[in-house]
Amino acid sequence: MPLLNKQVNYDILGAFIGASEGTDYINHIPQLTRENISEVGNAILNYQPAKEAFYNSFLTKITRQLFENINANNVFKFLKGPMTEGDIEDAYIDYIKPESFDGGVTNPFTHNKPTIKVLYHKIDRQLKYKVTVSDTQLRKAFLSDTGLSTLINKIVDTLTQSAEHDEYVMFKQLLADCYTKDNNAKSVLLSGTSKSELVEQFLYELKKHSMNMTFNNREYNKMGVLNKSSYDDQIIVIHKDYALDIDMGVLANTFNVDKMKLDGKVIIVDNFNKSLTINGDNGPQPKNIVGCIFDRRGVRFWDSLRTMETLRNPDALYTNYWLHIWQGLSYAYFHNMFFILEPDELDTEVDTEVDTGVNTGE
Repeated sequence: MPLLNKQVNYDILGAFIGASEGTDYINHIPQLTRENISEVGNAILNYQPAKEAFYNSFLTKITRQLFENINANNVFKFLKGPMTEGDIEDAYIDYIKPESFDGGVTNPFTHNKPTIKVLYHKIDRQLKYKVTVSDTQLRKAFLSDTGLSTLINKIVDTLTQSAEHDEYVMFKQLLADCYTKDNNAKSVLLSGTSKSELVEQFLYELKKHSMNMTFNNREYNKMGVLNKSSYDDQIIVIHKDYALDIDMGVLANTFNVDKMKLDGKVIIVDNFNKSLTINGDNGPQPKNIVGCIFDRRGVRFWDSLRTMETLRNPDALYTNYWLHIWQGLSYAYFHNMFFILEPDELDTEVDTEVDTGVNTGE
């Protein structure tokens, strides 16, 4: 993450003073040396015009620049599209059935309307994250050589890491919702008497259905249209408890890719956010999502607004920083998706259950 390098306060204050040449408040700031950094800092904070300039024009500018250049830690971030204003409309035209040629008289003006599936993906979250920096914190930052850069990094890191964590949780929730909603997602339920049996079956089902998805069929998408997903377009998500028991080299061979290229294709998650229940022959049966294959082309993940704002409270002597994010996160149901499920309990009581604790993002 490209946070501000551990610059010493001398360099940061020197840049501020250099940018303040010609202003009215520059005469109230002592000449900067490496020995009077704290004195210069207090002079800036004690003279209101200099203080406002330091907060509004300088500190906020650095913070905003860092925020705009931040690298995400959310493992699903590479699927995000460009910033888009408003909602997104999707349309898919299904394959057309052929007609037999008979050579007879025909009417060339008859209609043969294609089957068009239309989806609307709406902005579904408008979030804001706030962090407060007090004047006391800023004064203390002048006391150590790298105090200012540490404080600035803290502001940026607190805002962005909070947002990135929530995006990660929301994407996992999207995958779980794609299974639970409408109850027609393609899936397989693992069975076995030991974890090793489940892992073996897991790999087999992963390979089998991944291959099936490369052929045109109507089984793997919720809208029942004829579609396929190439190996290059398939993204595989695996629960961490299964990833521990799977040799990544074996997985790479399974999908005929170099082991080093699995980072962009195989994503390991701590959970899929929720435990599910299905109706079986013996009544309701709990189960957990432990694997998923989806088509990267089906992801609709975009920001319509991402900005940072600041506001000073002169009464309480602190400054608030807000990060505003408006975005949409959805999946186009005419693209393929497949789920692997595990029952909450194995057929034997010897093995330990897979951890399926829901991460609420709190």
